[in-house]
Amino acid sequence: MSESNGNSSHPHSEETERAVLGSVMLDNRLAAIVTSELTEEDFYSVVHRNAFAAMKAMHERDATAEINPLLLAEAMRRAGSYVEGVTFTISNFTHGLPSISADTLIKQYIPTLRQRTASRQLLRAFALTGERIQRGDASSDEVLTEISARLEAIKKRANFGAASLRVACMADIEPETVTWLWFPFIPKRKLTIIEGDGGIGKSWLTCAIASAISRGFGLPASDPFEAGSVLFLSAEDGLSDTLRPRLDAVGAEVSRIYALNEPLTLDAIGLLKLENAIIKYAPALVVIDPLFAFTGGKVDIHRANEARTITAPLAAIAERHGCAIVAIRHLNKSRGGGNSNNAGLGSIDFHAAARSVLLVGKDPDDESKRALCQTKSNLAALGEPQGYTIEGGQFLWTGASDLTAGRILSFAGDTDERDAQAEAVEFLRDALKDGARPAKEVKAEAKQAGLTEQNLRTARTRLGVKPTKEGGEFGGKGARWIWKLPDAQDVDGSVDAAQDVEEKGGQHLVVNDADKGSCDNGLTQDVADGFANGLCDASQHLETTEGDKRAAHVIYEARRGGSI
Repeated sequence: MSESNGNSSHPHSEETERAVLGSVMLDNRLAAIVTSELTEEDFYSVVHRNAFAAMKAMHERDATAEINPLLLAEAMRRAGSYVEGVTFTISNFTHGLPSISADTLIKQYIPTLRQRTASRQLLRAFALTGERIQRGDASSDEVLTEISARLEAIKKRANFGAASLRVACMADIEPETVTWLWFPFIPKRKLTIIEGDGGIGKSWLTCAIASAISRGFGLPASDPFEAGSVLFLSAEDGLSDTLRPRLDAVGAEVSRIYALNEPLTLDAIGLLKLENAIIKYAPALVVIDPLFAFTGGKVDIHRANEARTITAPLAAIAERHGCAIVAIRHLNKSRGGGNSNNAGLGSIDFHAAARSVLLVGKDPDDESKRALCQTKSNLAALGEPQGYTIEGGQFLWTGASDLTAGRILSFAGDTDERDAQAEAVEFLRDALKDGARPAKEVKAEAKQAGLTEQNLRTARTRLGVKPTKEGGEFGGKGARWIWKLPDAQDVDGSVDAAQDVEEKGGQHLVVNDADKGSCDNGLTQDVADGFANGLCDASQHLETTEGDKRAAHVIYEARRGGSI
């Protein structure tokens, strides 16, 4: 495939153009630099120019989107710039290309392209000026003023410094009013999360909401509105034996309701497919039930940075196409200890990314009493809880309810506690599957996942996780605890206890030559009776605990010149 634009005599470097585009496909993080510091004009080759335009569009739609030859070719196809053989051509951009750092890209490759662009612009400017002089349609002063302005603009752009951020002046931003699918529970153009225990009726609830959207009426505390279509991504309910019968039961206009009928993972390709479906069917509401059935096995839902790879693209898709996206998730077994911010399964960042979070559940003292309670709203005041009932295969709204999120989250029986322990074991095994990690980091993720310290402690014991200490002078300042799954089940309880003492501010006994004499024989005997384990150098810190007899106890020489 020819990459020339028809005039190879103009200053350009096809090798540099290929290297810049290829560097982004090798390291997608470089897209932010390339798309902000270059323009289509900087690519002389038509193929390169079109590939860059498609790459920039992908990055502007979703800054976290994966960019590879197949996805780039698909983006070019959507933009109408795809030609036969282009996939093979852009695949070769990375062939034999070494990894290019951001620093090298900024200091070498991008300045090269901008200098070539400046040279082409100078040739064009002088050619246009020459034509005006020959035509005689401008005075010498006018020509000089024009050429000076052109030269200044070319010079200014050719000077390349550090990569810059896209910054907007707020005076140029037009204010917009938030629009609602169901005020104040489900905003348009945003991500909403509905969460609750299994079997509480979340899927019934989404069917009832979808039915109202398809008919233009039927939402509690809401006036009639323009009917719209709905797109379901349902992983747990069969379309013919569950979803369709429920939609019929709630009186949905099923001609306006669509459902995914193939497996889907919300990775780069899956998100592209989802967006294409939204473009095609223009739904007012998209329901993902449950969210984590579509995240794929490679995503650790308990890690904040990985949670954002799911929520950020979904929010961006909702914004671009004006639809509401509602994602369903289960509660974790500890119910966040009664804190609705931590009650949902996975990282707290799922809760943070949603503009509205709706909790569904029942009263622990009256299981027939169920309600939808809004626990988060960034765009309006919290809505009044709305009751519902499911009886005889029928879903009915029952009006405003006095059931609160606190009541829903308050009950946790023995079965729930056993489930919480099982969840903690699964969480810890998954968190450490790739190797050793800092204990503080794992604990923070466990807290976000709604696990208690006791849940985590029990999980450590069951899995045989052995804490080890690394770094720091003599294990003191600068040291940190590391957790890892053992090769064998060789749990050392004293190490666990020592870590607990240190992290909870356990008393440190420091003995040195100046105060040895202050320790009498009675103290020596008391320490010896406390399961002494050995001697340490006089300058070393001693960590003791009275709450855990497995802790390591150290005996120091207590009398000047004496020994134990």
